[in-house]
Amino acid sequence: MSHMKPKSISRSYLLLLLSLFAACASTPPATQPAAKGAAPASLPREIATPVSESGPASIEARLAPKQDSEMLLHFTVQSDGKVQGAGLASGSLGADTDAAVLAAFSALHFLPYQKGSEAVAHDFIYPLFFGPDAVRDRTQYFCRHAAEVYRPHDRCDILTQGAWRVYRVTPGYPDSMRSTPVAGAVSLSFDLDQSGIPSNVKVVKSNPPGAFDTAAVVALQQWYFEPMDGSAPPAGLQHSNVTLNFKPPSGGY
Repeated sequence: MSHMKPKSISRSYLLLLLSLFAACASTPPATQPAAKGAAPASLPREIATPVSESGPASIEARLAPKQDSEMLLHFTVQSDGKVQGAGLASGSLGADTDAAVLAAFSALHFLPYQKGSEAVAHDFIYPLFFGPDAVRDRTQYFCRHAAEVYRPHDRCDILTQGAWRVYRVTPGYPDSMRSTPVAGAVSLSFDLDQSGIPSNVKVVKSNPPGAFDTAAVVALQQWYFEPMDGSAPPAGLQHSNVTLNFKPPSGGY
């Protein structure tokens, strides 16, 4: 077996290093493609409004994690209301679950953005809430960000009522009533426990009978009562009543 001299090994090794350095210096580093659905550098501020609120609600209802969690999605609403390029801006439930949520969300339709009289593509965000306190978290979020919601169906206000801070959802005028618009009112009874969310909601009286019952009940079930002083809600059930009024769109709320 022949043996190379140590000097020859050093010279060969040096030549190899020099060739590698030259290649690195002359070849620009490869850029990695952006991940699909990656959050943009600057998120849009406007919150999209779904054509039907039952769409996001059904996605949230499919998951029942023991821990409260939130996902903030970013996407483009096309001129026909379809979702394009949905991705996660924050929050995660695990890769497989995230993918399933994004797939279901991408099938929803939202109110398209109006630029003058024309519908155009526009970037939006939208939050999803999961867990035992999802109703509370959703209501607080939408009340606190009410000014950023694009053409909302309902209105959300934060009011003071006695010792409570009330996050109140005021239902919009039902689409089913727009062809023959009339004013109406629904009186409701409900229970309130330490969760701060109304339960056992019942219609006591409505006028016209049945016309606004569903809209009123759905709205009240989203209210959240928070003690003003930040203390824990009082133990035990509290019984209360409220009346929600409905006026045709031209008359406002």
